[in-house]
Amino acid sequence: MIYQALALKLKTGGIKKYIRHHDQISSKWPKLQSALKESGILSIRTFEANPTLL
Repeated sequence: MIYQALALKLKTGGIKKYIRHHDQISSKWPKLQSALKESGILSIRTFEANPTLL
């Protein structure tokens, strides 16, 4: 399995909003979830190194 990472520097308070939106992919955007799986993306994980997301 290949792991890829993206680091983001967010404004104050942005981390909770980012995580909340990504946690809702399967329930609110089933077509997006299907497209991610078809592209080979099986899971998305968020790691926080305040205030940077990795």
